[in-house]
Amino acid sequence: MLKRYTNKAQRYKCAYIQKTISQANRYKRHAYGKKHAHKTVDDFWQYIFFIDEAHIDPTSILQDRILREQGTRYNSENIQERGNKKGVKLHVAAWVN
Repeated sequence: MLKRYTNKAQRYKCAYIQKTISQANRYKRHAYGKKHAHKTVDDFWQYIFFIDEAHIDPTSILQDRILREQGTRYNSENIQERGNKKGVKLHVAAWVN
């Protein structure tokens, strides 16, 4: 009945606000890129390890659902901030050389 009188209203997944990189971190990344941009694999990059880590909380992966009409996902009243993690359940690390 709700779909009949609205624009296909039902419970849809929430849209979340994207987290932003801090200004200090952005500056450091930019400076590092400019400093090492023209170095070759043989003289510099072969000695660099790229390491990344992820801390995953499986309970926070599920998206909440919100009652809204179709096509209104990015309206301000339908966007929420993602909640805090409840605790790290899984730690993943990888590197590339």
